[in-house]
Amino acid sequence: MDRNIRDRLESAISKLLLYHPLYGEVFLFLNKIESKTIPTMAVGVIRQVDLALYYNEEFIKNLSGDELRAVLKHEALHILLHHLVRVRHAGYNPRGFNIAADMAINCHILELPKGAVYPKTFDLPEGQSADWYYKSLKDEAEKQKKDLEQMLADKGVDTVDDHGLWGEFDEEIISEKIKNIAESAIKAQEKKGWGDTPGGLVEQIIAANKPVVNWKKEVKWFINKVVELGRRNTRMRPNRRYIFQSPG
Repeated sequence: MDRNIRDRLESAISKLLLYHPLYGEVFLFLNKIESKTIPTMAVGVIRQVDLALYYNEEFIKNLSGDELRAVLKHEALHILLHHLVRVRHAGYNPRGFNIAADMAINCHILELPKGAVYPKTFDLPEGQSADWYYKSLKDEAEKQKKDLEQMLADKGVDTVDDHGLWGEFDEEIISEKIKNIAESAIKAQEKKGWGDTPGGLVEQIIAANKPVVNWKKEVKWFINKVVELGRRNTRMRPNRRYIFQSPG
């Protein structure tokens, strides 16, 4: 591991914590793992239940300070907008959703390195969600009578980061961890004020992290309570004052 590269990474995260805590706070909860198996940088899952920031030292070495912070913002937004869980939960085509997720993020970030994909790449408007862009890409592929993979290949687009580590994981645990990270990041930014964070992006982040009732858990809890209540009632001795007595 190159200590200078690690120091650059930690310094960039520290600056985000100071000036843009919404993004910097995210990395306080992620393992930092140097990897030569990815070409750029990525958020991903380790041991199926933990989150990590993977980075290629050569990639960081070739970035300016502004570009490095921009890529870190990009990675933080994948977490804040629950993209890792969303792609699996909705059963989306991974490559198609990766492009859609990057379009949803990149239009809000300045100083990204060359090669980043934007909505304008597909003549689409800015400020939409990853789900909206994914549907638009699917619709365009159908219009061209191609599958989504083929249309993207013909377009020659790619992502600025690596999404290959969004593989198998415990969805419930990872989803809960992401919610906790996002809650902490939102609170940290609210103390400082949202500043120059685009309003549309703020709305997306808040909406993505609204508490949602888990009806499966609620129903399971209710059934368990009913069963438990039934058991208690059957164990109680009958009150003799109210025992039915036959006449005669």
